[in-house]
Amino acid sequence: MTALNQSTQRSLDESPEPSRAQSPQQSPEQRSRQSPEQSSEQPPRQSLEPLLHQSLGQPPHALPDIRALVPHAAPMLLLDRVLAATEDSFVAELIIRADDLFCGKDGVGGWVGIEYMAQAIAAHAGYLALRRGDPVKIGFLLGARRYDCQRSVFRVGSALRVEVVRVLISDSGLGSYACRIDDEHGEAATATVSVFLPANADEFLKVGEA
Repeated sequence: MTALNQSTQRSLDESPEPSRAQSPQQSPEQRSRQSPEQSSEQPPRQSLEPLLHQSLGQPPHALPDIRALVPHAAPMLLLDRVLAATEDSFVAELIIRADDLFCGKDGVGGWVGIEYMAQAIAAHAGYLALRRGDPVKIGFLLGARRYDCQRSVFRVGSALRVEVVRVLISDSGLGSYACRIDDEHGEAATATVSVFLPANADEFLKVGEA
């Protein structure tokens, strides 16, 4: 992203369930008062997208065109479509094609995953701007921490799911996102990406030129 361009999984430590011989009998009322930490049963894992749509009360068909969210034009726009979006997270998809900008004879180098993440962050910022009734603005990729990519190349034909979750955002526009890329084999890359989303990018650029 010239300008901008994990699901975070939380594990809960649980005490092992006591054996039946050691567990005292509990009344239904006592069982109903158990906290989640006391219960050995976890709710079934649900897919992310319905939860994201539900949180905003919007169906999948109401999601915007990715081209309206990212201040890039083809061929630099690398994402194909929006899968889900909330106030704090965004999921996009892309298909690796032989005519992609960064595609070589074996596919797209794993290092390009940083750009996929950055563009998903940019799309999230654009999505929030449109919700507020503001124009889509450019932002700046400051860097990535612990970029861990399990693929030397993303193969042609692979469908990549790029998920970004906002960890923090300051009043000045400095932000941090937990990012993850999945392909048909599972987790392909993760990173924490730092960005700068100024309120007025033009003024920021002018200051830099002075």
